[in-house]
Amino acid sequence: MLQSQVINVLPRRILAGLWASQETRISLSHLSSVAAATNNNTSNTKLQQQQQQQQQPNNINNSESTLPAASAPSFLCSELPVRYTHILRLLSTLSPDALQSPIVRNVAHSYLHDICTLLHPSLQNTSPRAFQNMLTKLQQRQATNLIRLRYALTNSTLLDVLVSLM
Repeated sequence: MLQSQVINVLPRRILAGLWASQETRISLSHLSSVAAATNNNTSNTKLQQQQQQQQQPNNINNSESTLPAASAPSFLCSELPVRYTHILRLLSTLSPDALQSPIVRNVAHSYLHDICTLLHPSLQNTSPRAFQNMLTKLQQRQATNLIRLRYALTNSTLLDVLVSLM
C-alpha cells in the first residue's frame, strides 16, 4: 500500500534517484560558515573583514553565503528528500497490519507532502525568512511524526505480544 502511494505521487525517475542516493554524512566542515571558509582562503585585512560584516546584514544576497553549508537552502533541498525517502522505505517494511494503521498512513502521507514541498523548484528562490518558516514547519511535522510513529509501533508491538499470549 505504502509503495504504491509513493509511486503514484512521485515520478519514477525522481523516486529511483532518491532511493539510490546515499545520505550525506555531516561533518564539522558542513557546520562551519561558508563565508568563514572563503575568508580564510583570501588575504583580507581585518578592516576589510569588518566592512564586509557590516554590509552583510543589509545585503540579502549574501545571506546564504554566511550560513553553514549544512543549513544552506541548496543543501537542505537536496538532502532532506533523500532522508525522507529512506524513512518511507523503512516504513514500507512494516507488517501489512501496521501499514494499514491510520497513524502510519498519516505519517507516510506527511513525509510525501514534505518531499514534494522540498522538491518544488521555486523553493530555493524564496526569501531566507520564508525558507526558515518552511523549515520550522518541517521540523515541527518531523517531531510530530516521530511521536506518532513511536505510539503506533509501541501499540502494534503490544498488540502482537497480546495476540501471541492468547
